[in-house]
Amino acid sequence: MKKMFCLAVAGVLGVHAASAQFVINNGTGLFAPSSRGSANSTWFGWGSGSFDGLTNDEIIDNPTPTFGTTVAGLSFTQTPTSHDILSSGNNIYTGGAAGNTDLLFSLPTSGTVGSGFTTIILQGKTAFGGFGSEPLFSLIGGTGATYVSGANLAGSSQFWAKYEIAGNLPIYNLAVTLANANISISEVQIDTYWSATGFAADTAVVPEPSSLALVALGSFAVVAWKRRSRQA
Repeated sequence: MKKMFCLAVAGVLGVHAASAQFVINNGTGLFAPSSRGSANSTWFGWGSGSFDGLTNDEIIDNPTPTFGTTVAGLSFTQTPTSHDILSSGNNIYTGGAAGNTDLLFSLPTSGTVGSGFTTIILQGKTAFGGFGSEPLFSLIGGTGATYVSGANLAGSSQFWAKYEIAGNLPIYNLAVTLANANISISEVQIDTYWSATGFAADTAVVPEPSSLALVALGSFAVVAWKRRSRQA
């Protein structure tokens, strides 16, 4: 993780850095990965107020995506179905649930089955404030997610979870566990990408306070140098 933090600082200071790197606390919302819209990619998601399904029953039961396209094989449900984890505005809010709730996803991909490299990126954010408790992401085919979360410039918290999976399957199943700890989620977006040669390069970071201080110190040094140059 420290390596990613250093890359973020390098980008701010003008040193060459990966173009597909996103700094959560410099943004105001979820990011568009560089693979979005390219061949062998899929994209879908749900915006604020859209988490109830076709039946207005306060249960997540395959709500229609409001981002991207509806892809064959896509599924988004919850378990247990007895937990009411939707607010009056139809956003996810677990404060009233008696125990943990799993968000269950079946994620269709667009790749060559059994070969290459599959990247799956999940992002989510709150309407405002923190999550209360961080979501927990299950393994996919024995592979864990690289997870980053933090506050953005709009006052919301958001997360980035990236899976890098060798090979490809038409559909991957994922469970995201939400604790009964006032977790609030108002937007979720998911991207998948398949390549014959490697994983998507995208990363997300939240710089450590010391890294941010280094950026400020560097900026101050440049200003001070310019002032001295003018006085010379």
